[in-house]
Amino acid sequence: MHYFVGSGDQLLCFFPDINECLNSTCAHICEDKKIGYKCSCRPGYKVHPVDSHLCVDVDECTESPVKPCSQVCHNLIGSYFCSCADGYFLRADRHSCKANSSKCSSPLERNCRTSKLSSFRLSPSTAEQLTYIYQLYSFS
Repeated sequence: MHYFVGSGDQLLCFFPDINECLNSTCAHICEDKKIGYKCSCRPGYKVHPVDSHLCVDVDECTESPVKPCSQVCHNLIGSYFCSCADGYFLRADRHSCKANSSKCSSPLERNCRTSKLSSFRLSPSTAEQLTYIYQLYSFS
């Protein structure tokens, strides 16, 4: 629907602003524009290179210009986590590792961490991924 204002050669045509996001097929986020709309993705995802309505996982471990982890990076769907090689522990920043200066009798000791501890970036992960990571990195 459109509206006409004025008369003769001063006639102007107006279209009411319609929120196209109400009927969009954006996978994650829809931003209504003055004309049309734009799809975008949640953190950890990027717009699909062929279909701008879809979102695909960002592999933060390989696609980031700066390495997110100092030693080992594990990509998850929509996220990632860092871990450390044997003999190192994950620092409080959850991205860098530090050498263990002494052996730990238990990973629960104060200031004692092992390479099996990991860090998750604050973005959504599935329960299945978390279960797999727990099994992979659980203390034995």
